[in-house]
Amino acid sequence: MGASRRWSTLLAASAAVFSFTSKSTAAENEEPIRFDYTAPTQCPAAELVLAQIRSYTTGWTLAPPGTEARRFIVRITQDDSSYVGRFDLTTTSDDPGLGRDIRGDDCEDVAAGLAVAVALAIDPGALDAAAPFERSDDPSPPLTPSGSRVDRSPAHRSGSAPKPMRGAEVSIGGRADAVGAVSGVLGTMQAFVEVGWHAPFGRASFVRPALRAGYKQSFPRTASVGQSSADISWRAGFVEACLVRFELPSDISIDGCVGSNIGQLSAEAHGLRDARLQRRFWLDYGAVLGARWQLHPRLFVELVGGVWFPVTRERFRVEPDGVVSLAPPWGPSLGLGGGWRF
Repeated sequence: MGASRRWSTLLAASAAVFSFTSKSTAAENEEPIRFDYTAPTQCPAAELVLAQIRSYTTGWTLAPPGTEARRFIVRITQDDSSYVGRFDLTTTSDDPGLGRDIRGDDCEDVAAGLAVAVALAIDPGALDAAAPFERSDDPSPPLTPSGSRVDRSPAHRSGSAPKPMRGAEVSIGGRADAVGAVSGVLGTMQAFVEVGWHAPFGRASFVRPALRAGYKQSFPRTASVGQSSADISWRAGFVEACLVRFELPSDISIDGCVGSNIGQLSAEAHGLRDARLQRRFWLDYGAVLGARWQLHPRLFVELVGGVWFPVTRERFRVEPDGVVSLAPPWGPSLGLGGGWRF
């Protein structure tokens, strides 16, 4: 009985030593790292990025608190219509390490590129025999790095819910126009507020709905007929709805919009004893095409052209000479302006 117990003890001890040695060998092959990830909520969660990294290399593990380890800092920010990813690697020494930037229209693509960069920084041969990564609604086992500041609820995991519409962008601006759809050619000044959204279609980046509203006031124009004349002026509130924006090189974009002007057309005759200011209701609709140049992340200038169709073609008569102003069936507009995006 005593000999049997001694053999059992020796076998248990041998098994424990073998188990400890195996775990130690595996631990030696895994580099402890710190992973710091920050991204907008519509981007992949930290667990998914870590799962992508692990699909390329398994030679790492998340370092426990207080352990010296290399720090992998991954940041994704949104810049206008694209995403900018930044990967920085810092070591335990004073060496600042290395960094890399990745830009793309889709946040998932940017996150995937950053995952490859991190994997190569851990293991330069990570891509030699890496298996294709397949997204999963519930990566197993879940990986939760300490210090991550991304909402990791199921509603924000990639593939578990449709992408939300990206945040609204508010801009203010002004424009000087020449309008040929009201009474001759009127010079106008206008101010507007614009609210734009990024649609939730990752591949259809040209779908960029925007709503623009403002006020325009014309400079007076003197119109003549025979020996009579009148001062014509126009003011209106306007709204323009833009559905698409095509991004071109050199920070230039093309917008396609539809719009309407609602306001008042006024005329005041000269030199007539009974002359008085006359006012008429004004309504039109049209299409607008604009080219916007983003000089600065906040500052832009734009060239805008449109075609307008008056609904109320009111005429002004000066007796006895005749009609002094009549809106055409349609007319163009051309303007130059700029603004500031918040």
